[in-house]
Amino acid sequence: MKGIITKLLCITTACVIALTTFGVFGASEVSAKKTKTDPNKFAPPAISVKSTGRYDVKVSWSVVPGAQEYKLYRSTKKKRGYKLVSSGPSSICSYYCDTMTPGRRYYFKVKETGTVDNVYKDGNYSKTKTVKIASRRNGNASKYKLKKVKRGSSLRGKRLVFVGSSLTKGSGSGGVSFPDYIARRTGCSVVKDAIGGTTTSKGRDGKDFVTRSVRLINKMDRPDAFFCQLSANDATKGRTIGTIRQEKVPMEELDTTTVAGAIEYIICYSDQKWGCPIAFYTAMNLSNARYDKMVDLLYQAQEKYGIQVIDLYHGMNKYSIKSKTYRLYMKDRLHPTKAGYLKWVTPFFEKRIAGVINSPNRLVVTESEEPEVPEEVVEPTEPATDPNNPSESTGPSEPDESEVTEGSEGTVSTDNSKSDETNRQ
Repeated sequence: MKGIITKLLCITTACVIALTTFGVFGASEVSAKKTKTDPNKFAPPAISVKSTGRYDVKVSWSVVPGAQEYKLYRSTKKKRGYKLVSSGPSSICSYYCDTMTPGRRYYFKVKETGTVDNVYKDGNYSKTKTVKIASRRNGNASKYKLKKVKRGSSLRGKRLVFVGSSLTKGSGSGGVSFPDYIARRTGCSVVKDAIGGTTTSKGRDGKDFVTRSVRLINKMDRPDAFFCQLSANDATKGRTIGTIRQEKVPMEELDTTTVAGAIEYIICYSDQKWGCPIAFYTAMNLSNARYDKMVDLLYQAQEKYGIQVIDLYHGMNKYSIKSKTYRLYMKDRLHPTKAGYLKWVTPFFEKRIAGVINSPNRLVVTESEEPEVPEEVVEPTEPATDPNNPSESTGPSEPDESEVTEGSEGTVSTDNSKSDETNRQ
């Protein structure tokens, strides 16, 4: 009797499994819902993801008829954690995603939505595509240290001033950047005032380029050239861009809370107090429509005032070098490594420094109530240390507020920052 009962139980279990497999209890229907396209939504677009080998990828997708907007999502996990990274009109069918971490795998999916008869209509997600970002190479290896660079003397006796943010500071290279290498390779003395995450336009924290430039100009004797960065943080933080004034106005009327007003004020104030050649230099490897407009402002200022523009934004395109080399030169998409500064950024600057130093000292500036600069300009003073025998340090130290300290080889460094925002330039 027990044997018969056991056989009946086995047969019953087999029947349940079979019925479940063929969908009697709805299991196949649940499975179908995971993969079936919802006919009440827009069709899923076809998607492709291609890595450039330079810490960014190009995501492309097909246009879905009738849809008006696309939504692109990204995650580091295949089945969860997706976040919207871009959206826009459905006429756009590609996107360059460059906020990527080297060596990490990412997953992408996209859908297209719209309105039909005044009713919102969602879209089906595309298939998920994945890509792994190339790992970085060691561009901060010991062989790229400042103390291992051969000393030069082509600019011995010259004094240069640099004001900027993390590109100037060297946030991806341990605090060593192109001004330090320039000082080492040319024998000049350099003052580097760099704080990560700061803006060109005036802010409330007193760390913007306007405030710091004025502070340096009032404190120091005239240098041989003044270099000021056009910070990408103005673009990423949504600062007002403004316009370069066509007419002459008193300097006090310039709106330094806008990027354009800050550029003009720095030019005018520096020219009146120092009367030395002035150059603005841009960020690099930044794909940003707002920053495009900011770079245009520099060329407008160049036409108005005769300043020099060192355009890394257009002149150092990341696709001009091999992807393998790019991974050696860049810590991330915004910040070079020591190798990048030494072998890429510094040579680019050095080719243009002589042109800046030899440019006219005085500019055609706006009218101002500020006192005129004396005819006899104070000659540059000797740096605190001999530029040909500086201390062997690997980067600027962190001084107290507003303190000027001896920094990298051949440089004097000022840094009022207590922490660095390495994701900003």
